[in-house]
Amino acid sequence: MGLDQHLRETEEEARALTAVLPGPRGAQQEAVAVAARLHDLGKCHGVFQAKLRDGGGDPPEGLLAKSRAPWNNGVSARPHFRHELVSALLLLDGDHWHRPGLDPSLVTYLVATHHGQVRVSVRPEPGEEAGTLLGVREGDRTPSVAVSSGEHFPARRLSPAAPFRPDGRWPALVAALLADPALGPFRLAHLECLVRTADWRSSARHDGPV
Repeated sequence: MGLDQHLRETEEEARALTAVLPGPRGAQQEAVAVAARLHDLGKCHGVFQAKLRDGGGDPPEGLLAKSRAPWNNGVSARPHFRHELVSALLLLDGDHWHRPGLDPSLVTYLVATHHGQVRVSVRPEPGEEAGTLLGVREGDRTPSVAVSSGEHFPARRLSPAAPFRPDGRWPALVAALLADPALGPFRLAHLECLVRTADWRSSARHDGPV
C-alpha cells in the first residue's frame, strides 16, 4: 500500500471516529485528524522502505506504508528502528506545516507516541551505538515527501539525539502538554488512543478486522 494512501485513509478514519465519539472537539479534534494524516511520515526512511521491498519480487513504485510477502521480508536492517521517531523529527524540523488554529506540539506528540514506544523520555536501546537512537542514526537522510493534502516535507538530514536530550525541545514540549489544564496525561492518552485506533481501522480496510 502506498504511503500517501495510508495517510489519507487514516485521517478519514480519525475524522469519522471523532465525529461520533464523545471527547475532543475543536482544536483537539483537528489535532487528532492531522496527526493521523502525518503519523507514518517516517516510513519514508530508507531502512523502512528496504524492509518493505527487499524480500524479492517487483514491488510497486513510490513510497510504501505496508507490503506483503514476497516484497516484505519482515526483517529490518537495524534492530529497534522506530519509524515514528523519524516522523517526529520531520515535524520538529520546521514550521512550514503549521497553520492557524492547529496545535503543532500536540500533533507532533500524537504522531510520536502512536505506537507507545516514543514517550515522555526517549533513550537508546541497550547495545545501540553512539549517535543512534531507536535505530535512527546521526546523519541519516530522508527523501522529500509530498502528502496529497498539501503538506510537503523536504529531504532532511536527521539528528535524532538532539531534540530528546534533557535540554532539548522534546522534554519541554511534553512538559507543556502535560501541564495544560485542557490536556494532562489522561486526555493525552485518550487522544493517542484515537490516533492508534484510526491507524488500525485504516489498515483493516485492506488486512481484515482487527
